[in-house]
Amino acid sequence: MAHPLSIAQLMPADYKLTEGHMWQVQLARDEKAATPRSRHHLAWANACVVLDIFSLGSPLGWTSAQSYEERFEIIREHFRRQLLDALEIFRREVAAGDVRDPVGNFRKRVQGAMRRHYYDAYAMGRTQSDPYWRGFDWHDLDKVRAWIEREYEYLRGWMRQLRDLLKAGQALPGNLDYRASLYGNSLRNSYLSGIVDGAHEEDSVTILEGIVKTEHCKVCPDYWGTYTLAEYEALGGPPPMWCEGLTNCKCIVQVNHAMDPDLRYIVDMVKTLGDVETAELPLPLAFWRQENRPTPEEIEAWAK
Repeated sequence: MAHPLSIAQLMPADYKLTEGHMWQVQLARDEKAATPRSRHHLAWANACVVLDIFSLGSPLGWTSAQSYEERFEIIREHFRRQLLDALEIFRREVAAGDVRDPVGNFRKRVQGAMRRHYYDAYAMGRTQSDPYWRGFDWHDLDKVRAWIEREYEYLRGWMRQLRDLLKAGQALPGNLDYRASLYGNSLRNSYLSGIVDGAHEEDSVTILEGIVKTEHCKVCPDYWGTYTLAEYEALGGPPPMWCEGLTNCKCIVQVNHAMDPDLRYIVDMVKTLGDVETAELPLPLAFWRQENRPTPEEIEAWAK
């Protein structure tokens, strides 16, 4: 991969860079995308995100024996640790008393962790139900960005509270660790959205009972079952959106394929080739195929 050092510098020290997908490399090689204030910044961030985790040889240490749910929990734990690390730096900066804007620094670190992990979680969900997914298009990017913006709104409120406390000379509250962990829990929305976005119209979606320590909320059991894709979307999910436990929801969402993804991929290719068969082809190609042979007048006009 070209220019690996420019990407590696953005990655945690314990990560090892490996080969990325071509669409990632194309984004990463876009010089304009490397400028944070550029309109390409979202694409650049996305390229670094997927290179960050999903193109690693052994992402975050998980194994093929682990379920997707188990792998997602590893991503969420990794996100939680980064949030707590940012919180610890914030506490140190506040205690030092000589840092210009500790709240602003804390906000930027949290937002950076959000951007990375929300895209990672979506990608894990998407590739789970759509193994031939080729990566983010702008629709996908906008959808994940909407989840991030939703969390940014909560984050901005929290930051205002912290600024007011520091301005009044008051001590930091003791629930900071808990508040930070809430953002790690909300990651599940992006993950579940990715799963369903990988479904086709003829597929169905099942909401299953997840494993909880005590008991489920009173709302979610009424939603357990199998739905058409349209029916599921009409519910206004994913499940954390209606669960009494909100982002602590443990419900599982899975896509039931009407056709095996490998077979569907072949059928889609055949359909594409069929479209090519009926397409208006350039004269040289039509001549080479010996179908719909061009007229002598057309050949003469092309030769000119």
